[in-house]
Amino acid sequence: MAKKLIYDLSKLDDDTRLQIMLGSWGKGFFFDWFTRFPTRLGGISQDAKTIKGEVEGFLTLIVYFSAAKESGVNLCPLHELAGCAEDCLKEAGRGKFATVKMSRLQRTLFMLQYPEEFKKLLYKEIRRLERAAKRKNLVPAVRINGTSDIYWENKLPELFTDFPHIQFYDYTKVPNRKVPKNYHLTFSYSGVPEYQKVVRKALKNNFNMAVVFDKKENIPKTFMGKRVVSGDESDLRFKDPANSVVALYAKGSAVNNTNGFVVRPNGTSN
Repeated sequence: MAKKLIYDLSKLDDDTRLQIMLGSWGKGFFFDWFTRFPTRLGGISQDAKTIKGEVEGFLTLIVYFSAAKESGVNLCPLHELAGCAEDCLKEAGRGKFATVKMSRLQRTLFMLQYPEEFKKLLYKEIRRLERAAKRKNLVPAVRINGTSDIYWENKLPELFTDFPHIQFYDYTKVPNRKVPKNYHLTFSYSGVPEYQKVVRKALKNNFNMAVVFDKKENIPKTFMGKRVVSGDESDLRFKDPANSVVALYAKGSAVNNTNGFVVRPNGTSN
C-alpha cells in the first residue's frame, strides 16, 4: 500500500512542497518523512557550546524548528522588524544541509498540526534528558527555541510546572513576555533603526541582551551602558550576570551583514 502524507503542506512555498513531493514520484526521499511522526525532537549536548556547558555542570537539550516563515507559519514574530532573517542561526553548522532543513520542517509541522502527540514526545525527550543528566551527575537544561521564538509560556504553560526542576531558557526578540521562574529569556539585540523602540523596551525591562559583533577582537567592555560578558564560552545564558550584554560574534553569512543586525567596531550597526 502506498504511503500517504499525514501533514498539510498547503502553506509551504512551491519549491519546498515540490522537493517533498518528488519522493512520491520516486525521485527523492523526503516524502517518506512526511508520512510519519518524528521519533526524536532534539539532541543532547550536540554542539560545541552545549558540550562546554557540561564542564559547568549542565546537560542541555535543544529543539530546532523551522525559522521565521519557513513552515508557512511565522514562528519568529519580529524577525522582519529586527532584520535578522537572512543571517539567522538556522544556516549555522549543519543547518544549511537539506536533510537538516527537512528534519526541522517535519518536526515543526508535527508540533503545529499534532499538538497532543508533540507534547507526549517532548515530555518523553525531557525525561530522557533527566535520566542522562542523573547518570552524569549533571543538571538538566532545555532550550526549546533553538531557531524559533515561540511563546511557550502561552502555548504550553503546563510544561514549566510539570518539570519544575528543569531550567528552561531561550533567546527572544520580544521583550514584554511574562515567563515562569524556571524559564530564562535573553533579549536578542539588533541595531536596525525600526527595531530600536523594541530595544528600549528591553532595556526598561532589565533584560540581559545578546549582541552580535562583527569580529571577536572588536567586542567592547561595555555596550549601551551595560557590562559585556562572553557568550561564546557556553550556551548557558541563565548563568550570565544580571543586567549584562552577552557578546556573540558574527559567523557565516552574518559576517557581511550591513542592515544593522551586526554591530561594528565604533558601536554602530553599519
